[in-house]
Amino acid sequence: YSELYVENKKTPYLVRIAQDKLGRHRFFSGIINISKKAAALRENKDKENIKAIAARYRAMKKLAKSVDLFISPSNFLRDSYIKWGIEGGKILYSRNGTMVTPGRPGQPKNKKPGKETVFAFTSFVRPEKGVDILLKAFEILEKEKGINVRLLVYGEHETNSAYGVGFMESIKKLKTAEYKGKFDNKDIGDILGEVDYLVLPSLWYENAPLVIEEAYLNKIPCIVSNIGGMAERVRNGVDGLHFNVGDALDLAGKIKFVALNKNIREELARNIPQVKTMGENAAELEGIYFNLIGKR
Repeated sequence: YSELYVENKKTPYLVRIAQDKLGRHRFFSGIINISKKAAALRENKDKENIKAIAARYRAMKKLAKSVDLFISPSNFLRDSYIKWGIEGGKILYSRNGTMVTPGRPGQPKNKKPGKETVFAFTSFVRPEKGVDILLKAFEILEKEKGINVRLLVYGEHETNSAYGVGFMESIKKLKTAEYKGKFDNKDIGDILGEVDYLVLPSLWYENAPLVIEEAYLNKIPCIVSNIGGMAERVRNGVDGLHFNVGDALDLAGKIKFVALNKNIREELARNIPQVKTMGENAAELEGIYFNLIGKR
């Protein structure tokens, strides 16, 4: 009712006439008055939120000016903050370090010809992560013949949310996909030891996903959305593949391509860059810190 009243000019003609007629009756008039008050309260709340956001923005700008050095784990994030107003000379690009996990780090996994190609997702199952795009891609592939693929989805999902319920319903319908549930990150090496490709179908701008570093540590090529820090870290056609963000058909095409051309995986794995360890990262940060305080 509040939307009908507040946005009266946008409602269809018959709806406006009905609202006008009903408004003459005491009962419906009372409902409309309550709706007006609710709409006014909501409008005031929106104005308060806008003021709070503006105040936070000004505070962040002021705080940024007092910082001597920012460290960004991706050039994508660095460029974004330069556009926001931070001086480029105050932002140092330095990729995050990665914990060396048990398993077979650094050893490319070579499967025998004729075996299925295994793909994995290892993150939180949320709308912005694009898992539904990945499932749609496998739904497309199941309608084709001669493509031997399997998808393993690892990660926690919200059992009570509409998205979480829909995710479980969708994955249960697929013959080639399996939900493996929540996992302990210390087991990531063992998990990736059974995988040929890691897929990141995120719909938002990831910064510097650690899952890519974990995959690279285990010489696993990645197939990622062509935006943000994902597209920066994974070099299309060199050590992984890009697909058009949110495009299940394009993703299905990339999965089909690597599944039918098994020799590509070995080539992509060979080109995977060296991953910075947590120890190397700590030493680097220590050097940056002492160099900074030495200039004071």
